[in-house]
Amino acid sequence: RNSCFFKSNLDLLHTKASYVSETRVMCLTPKYRIGPVEVFLSRENTFLSSHSDSKTSITFLYYENIVVNGLSPNSGSEKGDTPVIILGSNFVQSDTLMCKFGAHVPVKADWISSMAIRCTSPSNSPGNFVDVEVTNNGLDFSKSYIQYTYSETLIVTNIVPRSGPLHGGTRIKIFGSGLR
Repeated sequence: RNSCFFKSNLDLLHTKASYVSETRVMCLTPKYRIGPVEVFLSRENTFLSSHSDSKTSITFLYYENIVVNGLSPNSGSEKGDTPVIILGSNFVQSDTLMCKFGAHVPVKADWISSMAIRCTSPSNSPGNFVDVEVTNNGLDFSKSYIQYTYSETLIVTNIVPRSGPLHGGTRIKIFGSGLR
């Protein structure tokens, strides 16, 4: 029976390892505090290493749960490609930092600080409201339920009149689509 051990300077915790294949097992991390731990795999309480020169442990980092507090802007074009600043806390600068707009495939996030990141919205149907969630590790997403709204793309086709006096006050008519 395989087990995963999570060792820090203070504690040694373990969970059951589930066999997936000859090259992979899965473990659920136990609840712990912020910071790094060394992860070891053992079989019947004997730590495993396949080669004398291989690593016997890998560092795993525990971090605070992500919280999303707001979006700027909180709406954008149905066509997507809107840069959105996501405000919150506990964002970690990593290659696996991502945003998810509703059920869409997650998109890469640009880290600004532990309290702000930037993502580009994917396309969606106008009028849709979607939750925007964030992951630091590419797997575990926030559960903040902050919504982003898709609107019809604004297109201006004409302005009448196209000129007026310097002192202002000319009432102009703007024509196009998506003007609600």
